[in-house]
Amino acid sequence: MATAIDRILDLLPHTFRARPRPTALHSLADAFGGELLSAGNALAEVLRAHWADHADRGETEILDLALIAALYGLKPREAPFPEEPVEEFRDHLKRYVRTFLDGTSTVRGVLRVTAETLGLRIDDDEAHMDAWWRRADDSVTAVLPLLDDAARAVLGFARAEAAGTESTPAILAGPVLPAAIDLRGHSTLVLSADAGGETEVDLAAAVADPSQATLAEVVAAIEAALPGVASAGDGRLVLRSPTAGAAGRLEVHDHPADAAPVLLGLAPRGYRGRPEATARIVGAHDLSLGVELGGARYLRGVVDRATTIEPDLDPARTGTVALQDVIDAINHEVPHLAAEADGRLVLASRAPGAAGSLAVQAPAAHDAAGVLLGPAARVAVGRDPSPALLRGLADLSDGLALPPGMRLRVEVDGGPAVDVDLSALAGPEVDPNAVAQLLSAALAPAACAFDGRFLRLVSAERGTAGTIVLPSLPADEDAAGPLFGVGARVFRGTDATPARLEATVELEGETDLGAAYRLALAVDGGAPVTVDLRAGAADAHHVTRAELRDAVNAALGAGVASLQGRRLALASPTEGSASRLEVFAREETVRRRFVTRAAVADDAATAILGFQLADARGTPPGLARIVGAPDLSR
Repeated sequence: MATAIDRILDLLPHTFRARPRPTALHSLADAFGGELLSAGNALAEVLRAHWADHADRGETEILDLALIAALYGLKPREAPFPEEPVEEFRDHLKRYVRTFLDGTSTVRGVLRVTAETLGLRIDDDEAHMDAWWRRADDSVTAVLPLLDDAARAVLGFARAEAAGTESTPAILAGPVLPAAIDLRGHSTLVLSADAGGETEVDLAAAVADPSQATLAEVVAAIEAALPGVASAGDGRLVLRSPTAGAAGRLEVHDHPADAAPVLLGLAPRGYRGRPEATARIVGAHDLSLGVELGGARYLRGVVDRATTIEPDLDPARTGTVALQDVIDAINHEVPHLAAEADGRLVLASRAPGAAGSLAVQAPAAHDAAGVLLGPAARVAVGRDPSPALLRGLADLSDGLALPPGMRLRVEVDGGPAVDVDLSALAGPEVDPNAVAQLLSAALAPAACAFDGRFLRLVSAERGTAGTIVLPSLPADEDAAGPLFGVGARVFRGTDATPARLEATVELEGETDLGAAYRLALAVDGGAPVTVDLRAGAADAHHVTRAELRDAVNAALGAGVASLQGRRLALASPTEGSASRLEVFAREETVRRRFVTRAAVADDAATAILGFQLADARGTPPGLARIVGAPDLSR
């Protein structure tokens, strides 16, 4: 504004240039100069409002841009559509005018008009467009569904296929076994195959070393007793029934020296209590030819926690003593305490069960325990008879799920089998304590308890009279697995099955097939057959489920279609691997000319990835390689 005042004053004669400022003349010129400056600024705004790049710059409402756009028949979007911000409308106007100026009859013009109509921004650079004239083949093949296809309406799916299965024998594969299998104490397998009786296989007698048996030796031993049953696969013992189909059967029976837990991973289904045991110490040395005491004369011990003995085993100090003399010297202290077994010294308490105990101690001098007993244990305690105990293998600390219809069959202490119905407890989250209470009530005086992790079932009788047996039940009813982690020991083969497909939708009493009424099927690898589902119906708009079934059977042969409640089911008339069913989607192939395409510029891929189109492929796996740097060709 100061420049405008100076220019006014410069036009006046020199005598009007009063100093110092401000003067009255200066104030008068200042008023006129401000008005001139405001007029100049307003004129600049008017000029800028005529340029699309500057009109309404920094404003919140579209005013001048709307007037420019009106010259081309365009106006900002209004309700009910989302309103356009100033800058978005500016970009919209420039695209619109560019289309107006370049024309709409070209390929790019058609794409621009389409994009404007759809409210899209496209990358309409001709070099970036996928144009038909750049393609070797300007045609496109499209596979389109036929509108008369009724597959989805009556079956719930447009296409599907199913194959039958061959009959299979009963198969049992155990866990991966170590190279050396320790069979000591559990070396007997009792097997039944098909309709045959029990066959006992003594593996200890068939292998070179029961502590280091091999899988090949185990297979050979089973094959010698039951030919064609055993084989090895991937380090596992595999048993197969000789007969395929439902007649194929394998059963692994319980045995006191059962090898099934080790070889096949099967938990026992029978449990027996332990008898009373007397406290015994058995020497490790063979003393049948006498023993050279070498000055060691005393054997000190405590019998049944009450009687202390310390017999002199060599009063004559001869150095060499017969085993019987040693036994006599010990029994002189406590009758019947010592005895001989296989040339070894045996000390056995006279008190029954847990009341009996033996403890060999060191005397003040000349200890003979090392010479007589060797590395044998120096302490032994008797054992009272114990009941049969089934401690579950299934950890139930995180809860228990019981499907409906589960039951547990139990024989306790040689009594009759009792079926405990668990249906009342069925559910995804069952309290194991409730299961324990139910079993205790049903099997009393036997008892069941839950220790926080496992269920424990205890017989009422003690010793060998105490037994718990879990007879096998059908797999979908047997609760031994969920409750105790005890799986089945009976395995059956399966018969051959036909290919089968069942609809996923339920049909109403009548189906309208006025428009979609055809179904394309192929049976057992044959050519597809198009079935007119309304062929036998009196009214195409009211086709019953039975009429649908009959139409399929009339076209493909009786027995292919059936009704399972309100669903349509299809089954091949044959069984085995040759049995096959296919439902085809009815389609037609249409060839048309390719239409030029342009990428959508406001695709979110650009904002979040930085590009619109990209293609990446992985590389196939390869061997690890190290390539040397020096050239060794010479």
